[in-house]
Amino acid sequence: MSKSIIIIGAGPGIGIEVARKFGNQGYEVGLISRDEEKLTTYKSELESEGIKVFISPADAGKRKQLKKVIKELEKSLAPVHILHYNVVKFSQNSLLTAKYNTVIGDLKVGVFNAIESIKSVLPTLKENKGAVLLTGGGFADYPSVEFGTVSLSKSGIKHIAHQLNEALKDDGVFVGSLQINGMVKTPEEDAKYNPAAIANAFWELSQERNMANRIF
Repeated sequence: MSKSIIIIGAGPGIGIEVARKFGNQGYEVGLISRDEEKLTTYKSELESEGIKVFISPADAGKRKQLKKVIKELEKSLAPVHILHYNVVKFSQNSLLTAKYNTVIGDLKVGVFNAIESIKSVLPTLKENKGAVLLTGGGFADYPSVEFGTVSLSKSGIKHIAHQLNEALKDDGVFVGSLQINGMVKTPEEDAKYNPAAIANAFWELSQERNMANRIF
């Protein structure tokens, strides 16, 4: 049976390596990012490796736009079995000095629209006994004054994983976050905290389906 994965936040690091990992396992890939030019580049790169790819540009901070392109990708792709939310507004700010709209905007990207994306594809995931994979981070357990809204977002991702994994387990849907407790670097710089190794960990999480929040 054909399967697909939708990746929200398709970038040059974790996003494309997760696409490559799942694509090499036979999944069709749907990529969502704000930058259409980069999406086109990723599509060409992955298709040259024999992976079937569909792309759709959208801003993860805009709920209606994001939900619209998710539905469009669902129509093009094989049945969606995996949703990967890989977005955070990585801005340096303090909760005491950040403007109200900045905090709300960052949380829309990092938390609120993760929930909305899951809701959008949930009927399909229930039908296919699929999974949601969330990119977590060490700020969930080690919050930073200098990265106030990033810390809130990663804490939110961890709680989404725990709450929704419990809420959806009877429907056969797994929800899990990979809490990356290190800075992502190139394979030459770090054998563990690099995009390919992280993509392998996401694959393992999707197959084992036994931890709502896996520390990596």
